[in-house]
Parts: sequence; C-alpha cells; structure tokens
Amino acid sequence: MKQQKNRSQLIEELAEVRSQNADLQKALTKTKRLLKESQTSENRWRKLIKGFPERILIVDKKGTVIFLNRTGPGRTIKEVLGTNIMDYLPVEEQIRIKDVLGKVFKTGMSLSYRGYFTNKDGSESWYESQAIPLNNKGKTEQVLFLVTDITESMKADIALQESEQKFRTLAEESPNMIFINKKGRIVYVNPRCEELLGYSKSEFLAYDFDFRCLISPEFHDSIADNMTKHLRGEDVPSEEYALLTKTGKRIEDILTTRLIRYENESAILGIVTDITHRKKAEKELKADFDILEQKVNERTVELSDSNLKLMFEIEERKRIEKALRSSEEKLRSILESSPDAITMTDENAVIVECNQATLDLHGISKKEDLIGTASYDLIAPRDRKRAVENLRRTIKYGVVMNVEYSFLKKDGNEVPAELSASVIKDSGGRLVGFVAVIKDISVRKKAENALIASKALLKVRTEELEEKNIALREIIAQIEMEKRRMREDIMTNVSAVVSPILENLSHFPESKIYVGLLKHHLDRLTSSFGARITDKDVGLTPREIELCNMIKGGLSSKEISQLLNISLTTVERHRKNIRKKLNITNKNVNLAGYLQRLQ
Repeated sequence: MKQQKNRSQLIEELAEVRSQNADLQKALTKTKRLLKESQTSENRWRKLIKGFPERILIVDKKGTVIFLNRTGPGRTIKEVLGTNIMDYLPVEEQIRIKDVLGKVFKTGMSLSYRGYFTNKDGSESWYESQAIPLNNKGKTEQVLFLVTDITESMKADIALQESEQKFRTLAEESPNMIFINKKGRIVYVNPRCEELLGYSKSEFLAYDFDFRCLISPEFHDSIADNMTKHLRGEDVPSEEYALLTKTGKRIEDILTTRLIRYENESAILGIVTDITHRKKAEKELKADFDILEQKVNERTVELSDSNLKLMFEIEERKRIEKALRSSEEKLRSILESSPDAITMTDENAVIVECNQATLDLHGISKKEDLIGTASYDLIAPRDRKRAVENLRRTIKYGVVMNVEYSFLKKDGNEVPAELSASVIKDSGGRLVGFVAVIKDISVRKKAENALIASKALLKVRTEELEEKNIALREIIAQIEMEKRRMREDIMTNVSAVVSPILENLSHFPESKIYVGLLKHHLDRLTSSFGARITDKDVGLTPREIELCNMIKGGLSSKEISQLLNISLTTVERHRKNIRKKLNITNKNVNLAGYLQRLQ
C-alpha cells in the first residue's frame, strides 16, 4: 500500500514537471519573439534617430559618448564614439557641462542651456541643448543631449549688435542732432539733441511727448506730409526747416530722413544739420544788398536830372544782384540735395567708415577705395601741418569746430570745406578714434568774394555820387538866390504900384474889409501858404480855402458870416471841418495862429 502511494506521487510529480516544461517552452518562444521584435524596433529607432534634424548624443556618468547620430564639420561618428565629450569643449564650456551632468544625474530632471564647442577646423558652433536623463529601474545611468545648431542666428545677432554699436558710437559722438521716430514717438536721441534743444533724454522719450513742439509752426504741414510719404515706403529729400528749443530759441536746420528697421519695426532715422550760421550769413548778405539798393535809390531820386548818366550804373547793379542770387541758389541746392560728409577714423586718423557725401566730396565712386586711407592724405599739403595741430587740440579738448581746410579730390583739384571733429572713446575712456563732419563751403567762399567786390563797387559809386551832390548843392544855392531876387522884385512892384490903389479904395466903407484882406495877402504873396492849404492831400473845399484866407487875415466868425452871407452855425461847422482836415482836432491850437504859421 505504501509502495503504490509512492508511485502515484511520482506520477503526479512527473506530470507537474512536464506541465512546467511546456510552460517554459511557451515562455522561451515568446521571449524569442519579443527579442526579435525588440531588435526590429531598435533598428527602426536607430534609423529614425540618424535622420533626426537635431544632433542627439548619449553619454554616461564619465562623459563618454556612447551614441551619436551626427557630428560637426571634419569629424566622423566612429571617431567621436568612445571619446569624452569634454575633449571638444573650451575650458569654460567644460565647467558648464560638468555642472549640467552633475545636476541631471543627481536630480533625475531635464535641464536646458546654451553654449558653444570647437570644430576640428577651429571654428566655433553655437547650440541650444536639452539634457534628458535616461533611467533604469528608477536610477539615472545615462544622459541624452538633444542639440539644436543656432550658429547662424548667433552670427546674425552678433552682427546686429556690432551694427547697432557702430551706429550708437557714430550717433553719440556726432556734432549733428540724430533721432529715431517710431510710430509718431521719439524712441532715440543723441546727446547733441539734448545739448541744442534743452530737453532731457527722459523728456524726449516720454510716452506723451509731442515732437511737433520742436518744429516751428509754419513747417508742421510739410513735416506731416513727409511722414505720410515715409509710412507709404517712399523716400523724402532733404529739407530746410526750423526747430524751436525748450526756451523758444529758433534754430535753422536741414533735415535728412531715411526709413530703417528699429527693434524689428519700421522707423524713421533723422539727421539734423544746424545751418543757423549759414542763414545768418545769407541774411547779412541780403541786408548789404538792401543797403546798396537803398543808397542807389536815394541818390537816384536826388540826382533825377542825371538819370541818363546813371543808367549804366543801374544796369550794372542789376547784373550784380542776379549773379549773387544765382550764387545763393547754387549754395541752397548743394545743401538740400546732399547731407554733410561724415567720416569715422581710428586713433591713427585712418578712415574706417564714411558716408556717400564723403565719396562725392572727394570724387571717389567706391567706398572701398577710401577705407584704410589716412585722412591727412585727403587734405592739401599746405594745410596738413595745421591739421596735425588741430588733431592734438581735438584729443586735448575733445572737440574742434569749423576749421577750414582745402580738401583734395581724386583728380587733384581742391575743395574748400569746414571740418568739425570730436573724439570717440570706449567704455573705459580710452581713445579709439575720431568722427568728423565736413561741410563743403565752395559756394560760400564765392559769395564772400562777391560781397567784397560789391562793397568795393558801392564805395566807388558812393564817392561818385557825393561829387555829383556837391555840384547839385551849388545849383540849388543859385536857385535860392534867384528866388530871393524874384521875391524882392514882387514886393517892390506891390509896394510901388498896387498899394497906392488899395489905399484909395480903403476910403470906401463897403470895401474896407476886403481891402484889408487883400493887403494882408499881398504882404505875404511870396509865402507858401496858398500851396499848403490847396494841397490835394489836405482835401480842403474851395469854400473852406476861402474861410482859411479870412481866418488867417484876422476876421472873426461874425465878420465872415456877414461877408459871405451865411449863418454863424455854418461858419463854425466849416471851422470844425478845417481843423479835422489839418489834423488839429482836440488839440489846444488856435486856428488863426496855426494858419498864420503856414508860411
């Protein structure tokens, strides 16, 4: 019985072993299938990773590269695998990567950062990377780096920063006012704007600051039209206008504007050139012309009898005026069509940057032909010693203004111009170069020479006119002598011939008053009284003139009323009108006395 039981147990155990063996075979088959599927999935994953646009690499705790889908220029995947990631990084980047790896392995969390590495050819590549932990049973054993190449965008950013720095260096040191207007608001001004206009930078950049307060009212419409053109993408030529400082002082200027991109938006860059001194010179020149014209006109009136002799001089004066107006128009045309020449040099006065006006000034077509040229070589040899001395002054005082030189063109001709320069310093206060503004003064020089010639001509004409004046005064003296002789003859005739007749008439009562008036006016026959009261500008009527003669003769209003057979009221009304026309109304002036003084 016991033996049979043992056999049964053996049979059961055998059956159980067979069942387990079957289960094991099934598990082994499934494991082989899963392993095959896993290998297929891994191959697909590797193909996907190799075609991935970003660079992917996996490193262990020591930084050893155990997987890489692509490399930088000059290296192969086989060459990089098994090497340490630190071998390709500068010292400062090695410190950064060690810190990143330490944090990822310690925390098991992803980190993002930006850095650069050195290629085999020595060039540098910039990248943005995300370090992702790869866990096994909850423990980080490897780190996957997902790397995006940002070299081109970094180069663009660096170039943009350098370009902005160059602009700010030029603008901050420029003797001209420079501003940027974006969407009707000022978003940048250089120190020259603050210095000349009297507003602080914070006032200029304030959100509610209205830039139109800087512009003289008569130019508001013109500036608005130009801004509208700029908004349509059109270029606007340089234009003369006037600015107003914070204290209300007027500054004459030339405004040059261009459309630019500022902070990724369209904006207007403006360069303002102060031409107050030029306008003052033009005003003085015009004043001299006005004086010349006034002098000639005065002498022409005085010497009307010599008008034919002076005809040639008048024609000559008109020719001079036309020539000077032409000179002024040429000067204005030059300044309106071209901004001033601006150059930037290094500390050795070698040109490193310039504008188109500089090329035009020297007759050079390409900027490359001017860059690297010593600025002294562009000045006439006779002025170079003085230019060196003024350069020392610029270094000492920081700026030099309106120094005249003769500049050389490419063909060897000379151009007179004014130079204003200031130093450029870096953030540490070290001299790194100079910025200069050069104004072509060729037209002004011609105008000055014309003005000198005009003054010389005026002096000659004045002397000639003074000589003719002397002759005229002699003629006038002879006429006065003749007038006195005629007056004496008239008075003699009146006394000898007319007075006896009047004396006989005075014995008749009815004619006594008229005889008195007649004798009164005969005594003053040679005075200017008649001419004065009959003047058309005075406007007296014949009746009012008749009353003036009676009042001047001493007759009262009652006597005048009886003689003319009119009422006293009418006489008083005539007297009031006479006082009004003689402009003595409401004045404490006796009418009879006033008329008697009109001799």
